[in-house]
Amino acid sequence: MIDGSVGLLVLGAAVLHASWNAVVKHAGDSLVMQAFIIAVSAVIALPFALALPLPAPETWLYILAGVAVHGLYFGLLVKAYEIGDFSHVYPVARGTGPLIVAVVATLFLEETLSPLQYAGVALVSLGIMSLAFTARDGGGRKAMKAALGVGALIATYTVVDGLGSRSGDEPFAFIAWLLALSALPIGIYAVWRRGPRRAIAASRRQIVPGLLAGAVCGLGYAVVLWAYSRGTLAAIAALRETSVIFAALIGAMLFGEPFGARRVFAAMLVAAGAILLNLA
Repeated sequence: MIDGSVGLLVLGAAVLHASWNAVVKHAGDSLVMQAFIIAVSAVIALPFALALPLPAPETWLYILAGVAVHGLYFGLLVKAYEIGDFSHVYPVARGTGPLIVAVVATLFLEETLSPLQYAGVALVSLGIMSLAFTARDGGGRKAMKAALGVGALIATYTVVDGLGSRSGDEPFAFIAWLLALSALPIGIYAVWRRGPRRAIAASRRQIVPGLLAGAVCGLGYAVVLWAYSRGTLAAIAALRETSVIFAALIGAMLFGEPFGARRVFAAMLVAAGAILLNLA
């Protein structure tokens, strides 16, 4: 369980997360935008990282592992957004993570769930399966596969980051260094794929939304990382995924994506399951 103030902060982080993901999805160049957003977060985090005490040696192992997993996550997330709707990819990716985290935390980290929380897991599963049937064509099925892969990576970095935030006496040092270094893999990948000139030109064209989304991204995930040190991983991860509701609203209202009754129902199931996981 987590206390009310932490829960409210995590809900706020969920809104921020859905917002910057929407910016990535609908950018002129999603890969460059993703790299630019993470770079902005890194620039903001670096002064804090340098000012805080250095993390313990065992914490650095979690930082490096987290940077690697986040790099894979950012790359696959961009790919999923290139082939699928925001209101389809986002709920599936974010809904899969808590399921895996709940299983891993129960089996290996001795974080037990109550019967109502297991009911929440079942609701999330049902919502994800419902979303699978909303795929309209081959592209939709490919997007589903990519989104499930993103969900697996979300679960992986959730466990790694959660353990890392608890591995030392100063969780904020872990947070700052993780955010500061996470820009390297996706930045190198974006420059390699687009070339330096094209990457710089694309960054300049979308500098204002990139700066805003980068600040939002860094703040939102810093809150979540801090929350991992204050409560159970499964509960926090699940509560954060209520962001699927905000993603559904953004996709339908701002970007005109089709969002029929089945997708609305599926997204609501995922959100209801996430809330049960936390409040049971």
